[in-house]
Amino acid sequence: MRAEGAMPTTVTPQEANEATGAAIRASGLGHSYAELRALEDIDLALQAGGVLALVGPSGCGKSTLLEILAGLREPSEGTAAVGVARSAADRLERCALMAQRDLLLPWLSAIDNASLAPRLAGR
Repeated sequence: MRAEGAMPTTVTPQEANEATGAAIRASGLGHSYAELRALEDIDLALQAGGVLALVGPSGCGKSTLLEILAGLREPSEGTAAVGVARSAADRLERCALMAQRDLLLPWLSAIDNASLAPRLAGR
């Protein structure tokens, strides 16, 4: 929260991470699906090496938040940064997300399923 009358300051994600020690930041994050408001005005700063549990009823926006942080979905408003990654494309290089449902390819082994994303990314 900014002090009354204070001028807003623009900082890069790297400057914000260095100043706060945050590895994951979200500011004013929101997302809508047509008429459904999944996220509204989310602000968070998570430290590197920390543990966070997202708990809530089905449909409250947990997966949407993780998808935005992982770069799989663009927010309707606000910003998200993971490390110094500024865009969703940059975050895709640094994040992984395991979906809630079974998305394994049955013709691949467990190792091949687990290594599919890095292989597709050329790593």
